[in-house]
Amino acid sequence: MRKITVIIMVIIMTFSMVACSDNGGETPDNNSLVSSQSDSDSSNESSSEAKADLSSPSVVVEFGDFDAIEKLGKDMQSFAVEENTVIKITGLYSCPGTTPSIVEEDSTGKTKLGISMYLEDGIEKPADGTKIEAVGVAVKGDYFMEFHVSADGFKVLE
Repeated sequence: MRKITVIIMVIIMTFSMVACSDNGGETPDNNSLVSSQSDSDSSNESSSEAKADLSSPSVVVEFGDFDAIEKLGKDMQSFAVEENTVIKITGLYSCPGTTPSIVEEDSTGKTKLGISMYLEDGIEKPADGTKIEAVGVAVKGDYFMEFHVSADGFKVLE
């Protein structure tokens, strides 16, 4: 099980790095990465969030539910999550590179899995390990379903 978890984490990181590598060799800060993503898909993202009712998520991952975040990650990688699906995740903020994530720990606390977040400009990023709640929508990306979170859907809990 541990090897499978490591492989899944490597796949997620690889997809994230591939998605972020289309920037002409520049190393953007987190805000410019989100801006370039928003600019290229602005009509798609704005129409997705305009249609989505963030008050009634159809997928909910509670804090500490490692199995649920693992399943959601697999479903998003294989495009098994429908576009405009409202997702609510309570977890820990993590930003090991340029793309922030919301993660859950396994029962040992040694393994973390998560979902990359595409945050709206202007969201103040908390420190790694901060408990947060993110409510956003699934948006079809080039390589996997993306989790887009607006300022209204991002809350620091601790």
